[in-house]
Amino acid sequence: MSKTDKHIVGIYKLLLHKVVIPLFVLLFIFVFVDKMIHTPSLDQLIQNNSTYSHTSPRDEKLTAYKKAMDVNHKTTRIYALNLAKQNSGTYNYRQVFTIYDDLVNKWNYVNDPVSDDIIAPASFSIEAGLVGDCDDYAVTMATLIECIGGKTRIISASKKKSGHAYAELFVGGEQNKEEVLYILNKRYIRNYPKGIPVHFSVDQNGSYWLNLDWTSKHPGGKYFESDYETVYYPSENKFIYTE
Repeated sequence: MSKTDKHIVGIYKLLLHKVVIPLFVLLFIFVFVDKMIHTPSLDQLIQNNSTYSHTSPRDEKLTAYKKAMDVNHKTTRIYALNLAKQNSGTYNYRQVFTIYDDLVNKWNYVNDPVSDDIIAPASFSIEAGLVGDCDDYAVTMATLIECIGGKTRIISASKKKSGHAYAELFVGGEQNKEEVLYILNKRYIRNYPKGIPVHFSVDQNGSYWLNLDWTSKHPGGKYFESDYETVYYPSENKFIYTE
């Protein structure tokens, strides 16, 4: 190797040790520090994960109601149709009241396990022999009615440490309300010589909803007294919290 070549190699080695390697080390330190600064801690990861994946108890109940209202299940549909055919034709209130009479007279109340709040599918409650708690009753009532073309919602009501659930039937405007009252009085008048007491609620749009709770032997019984309620619309995938 000539003196010139050795000189050039020496320059390269000098640059490598004095410039390139120090720059590489500085770059590595910069990247490492930057990563440490911007990488979230384990606590931050847990917090962020809980922020984005957390669902409230009401969201969970809405999901459970949606899943339980199995209007397309063979068992549910057959049961609803067999009741509705007693007043065949397009959807009408007499079909709804036949469903109500069937459930209110045949339902057997049984609690959920202490360790779990189970909301059974309507088909399961039917196959089990119309048995379950108030959530199951409300779901079955709402599902059978929606099977034949009606519109329902489920109310989850709370009073101190107790709670209750029941279904309501969408009635609509004043004219429909009067039709409901006429049919109810004609159907159940034998039990109420002075007229049948009927209870409705009114939503934020001014529409009437008929109580379908089991508190009476007719649709439109007295409402459960509550401190606050959550109104679930499973078919519309929404809920409204009220006080």
